[in-house]
Amino acid sequence: MAMKMLNDEDLNNVAGGSIVFNEDHSMLGLNCNDQCVVNDYDGVVQFVSNNYLSMSEPDMMRAMAAQGLITRVK
Repeated sequence: MAMKMLNDEDLNNVAGGSIVFNEDHSMLGLNCNDQCVVNDYDGVVQFVSNNYLSMSEPDMMRAMAAQGLITRVK
């Protein structure tokens, strides 16, 4: 595969992050670690959508846990 230089417009289309759901969306965690049970999938998606520009991912996970959207696995 040939290397391609990305321009700024291409970079705006890149999606990613370290909060990752498992295959059936029943758990999520930072960097593919299933650390939390998802209690409200739609609520998690909405929360991330509303806060991804203003909060770090660990801060989002703490806030979602505090709101009951996710529960940390012990």
